[in-house]
Amino acid sequence: MSSAAENIVFVLVPPSFSPASFYDRVVPLLEKKGYASLLVELKSVNDGQGLTVSMYEDAGAIRSAIMPLVDQGKGVVLVANSYGGIPATEATKGFSLAERKALSKPGAIIGIVYMASFIASEGGCINQLMVGRMPENTQKLVDYQTMDPRTDAQYIFTHLNQADKDEYASRLMKHCSRTFDDPLTYPGYLHIPATYIICTDDIVLPEDFQSTMISAANAKGADIVTKKIHADHCPMISHPAEVVDVLMQAAEQGVKLLNS
Repeated sequence: MSSAAENIVFVLVPPSFSPASFYDRVVPLLEKKGYASLLVELKSVNDGQGLTVSMYEDAGAIRSAIMPLVDQGKGVVLVANSYGGIPATEATKGFSLAERKALSKPGAIIGIVYMASFIASEGGCINQLMVGRMPENTQKLVDYQTMDPRTDAQYIFTHLNQADKDEYASRLMKHCSRTFDDPLTYPGYLHIPATYIICTDDIVLPEDFQSTMISAANAKGADIVTKKIHADHCPMISHPAEVVDVLMQAAEQGVKLLNS
């Protein structure tokens, strides 16, 4: 393992309704390259039997994963898909290299990689972004939303064969409704280098919608690097090798920042 790889950890955040095992095709590819990764289970994704939680509790789970890593001096590349981009962004407060150095603390988040992900402005939320775009068969309950695995696979996992569609759709769970209304309070992409993987064959978040969110963030002062993959909504499942290529590029740029 190279010294660079030893100092980098990829923290992987899944989308709504989904377990962290949605990254099960990316993790072994990172391991082969000598990189460690850490999977985050979102608190809002569960069986729907417990108390509801907010987007901020998802962000708290992500922060809890990151804190011990940066305190060890690690450079963290934070990776998120779809809804996961909102709590991931929220979780970055205090973890930029500038903030860590100002406190004479080691480690930092050295990059954020969004994949077909939501990017909200400060004060914005997913339901504002998604007006008129939610799938018709998404059932909104009082506290939770649920999806139908029999049909959702057909538009979420369009690049998978039917057996794989069925497998990943079977993992879908319920998701706390309120998280889609919780506003972003910290636009971390303004303070941490960010890369966005635009998935050009995404039905859930079409390419033009992804580009619109990126442009809005850049208009606020971000400088988001874009990479395009001909992929569906979950590229870490359908195109893991291409995703890992982008992660390597983000890590390389982050290491330069960490060592500057």
